[in-house]
Amino acid sequence: MSDKTITHLLIDTSCLWDAGSDFNHSDFRMLLELSKRGELKIFIPHIVWEERRTQLLEKLCGKVRALSESFEELKTRSSENLLVKGLIPPTLTIWNKAEIDAKSKKVMADFAAENKIIIVPLAHDHADRAWERYFNVEPPFNPAVEREKRRRDIPDSWIFEVAIDLHRRHSGLSALCHDGGLSDAIQSIGIRVFKEFRQVLTEIEKPVIDEVAAKAIATQDTVSVPIQEKSTTAISESALELALEKARRQFKDLDTKILGYVGYLGTPSKDQLFTLLSKLGIPVETAKNVTERLVIAGIIMDTGNHYLSRNKEASDLAATSVEPEIIQLLEEM
Repeated sequence: MSDKTITHLLIDTSCLWDAGSDFNHSDFRMLLELSKRGELKIFIPHIVWEERRTQLLEKLCGKVRALSESFEELKTRSSENLLVKGLIPPTLTIWNKAEIDAKSKKVMADFAAENKIIIVPLAHDHADRAWERYFNVEPPFNPAVEREKRRRDIPDSWIFEVAIDLHRRHSGLSALCHDGGLSDAIQSIGIRVFKEFRQVLTEIEKPVIDEVAAKAIATQDTVSVPIQEKSTTAISESALELALEKARRQFKDLDTKILGYVGYLGTPSKDQLFTLLSKLGIPVETAKNVTERLVIAGIIMDTGNHYLSRNKEASDLAATSVEPEIIQLLEEM
């Protein structure tokens, strides 16, 4: 296997944001599956994990605050409204910030544990090292930027210190980051940097694909067939191809349909996928058979309870072709 195979991955805030508020980005979920199976170690600095948690917390608390303010305004105005005089005053039960904060910490901790994400704590010397970089204007700080604006990169300097420590322990460490300054700093110490989840998945899958291709070529080179036998074999294979063509044809459209459903739904559960297909008159066993073929071909991933697309471009194209059909089915449910 290639010595460039990714086995350790550091994720920065800029890319963690891409995973979505529910961490349900299909490519990110595929990385998490690799993590759960022990094939990939994912590291997220504590400052990155907390930044994402508090971003989500702030957004939710803003909605709660807006609802509370609207409710208070309703109560105030209802006392002056003739139409509701004599009615029992309305009540509102809603979470407070302390409850949401405590719950968010538990949810994030449970999510990390479930997916075997390693949250890297701040080391005792990170503060001193980060401030020294700031005052010396060393990466990730840019000397061409005004001092006041350079302060915005202080969190990045803490993340960079984590990257330095991890790289010392794991020489093959790669990183997911599309923040320009931090990305440049991480690359400067010899860490490969990727901008998208899909790029990492492609790199992970490449050695396996190369190995399969190499074996196929080696097999072709070592098998020697006499000319007459080759001719007979070609005729036999042609007859076999014709015999199987009819069988292939009936499954071809179903391959596209299933890939489209997985691409459109994102991470459908097996029950959801096969229930929808059964409403089209497709037998469950047939659907399972074709889906398993797509899994074996490496086009989709079977997580145990759900399916994920492993080829975003293909699944997006297939999803477009079945979108009207899926919308109609979902409306009928």
